[in-house]
Amino acid sequence: MKEENVKQVVNRGSKELLVGTIVGSVVGVATALLVAPKSGKELRASIQDQANQALAKTGQVKESVYAKGQDLKQRTARISQVVSEQSVQVVNKVKSLRPSTEELEAAATIERTEVEEETIGEVPTLEAESQIKQELENIETEVNELEQSVEEVK
Repeated sequence: MKEENVKQVVNRGSKELLVGTIVGSVVGVATALLVAPKSGKELRASIQDQANQALAKTGQVKESVYAKGQDLKQRTARISQVVSEQSVQVVNKVKSLRPSTEELEAAATIERTEVEEETIGEVPTLEAESQIKQELENIETEVNELEQSVEEVK
């Protein structure tokens, strides 16, 4: 998930939680008013107490949601940094696997020489191919790990 999407999800969840808290408080106060057999003075005092409690709980919920949002933001930033660093490493490994022009020319010269001499035996490029295959397997493993990390973040 992108950081913007995470912020939207956190903001939406915060808003929904706040709305739910307020609606629940209003319903609770209304219910208390309807079923309370108290005098007007006692009823007003009770309403004031309940309003103060609802306000305190709303403040606590707000602080909790804000703290969790900050924690999520920090975790997302760390994961993003790790993914970025691993991506750079993968790109560098792929670049290192790409043979240079000099290496290609040298390989072509060797191959031409071998063909001309009609030598029988193992071609030296087989060793290079096995090394490249091994590096590709390593890169695939790292890519799979990156994908798993991204899935865990989601």
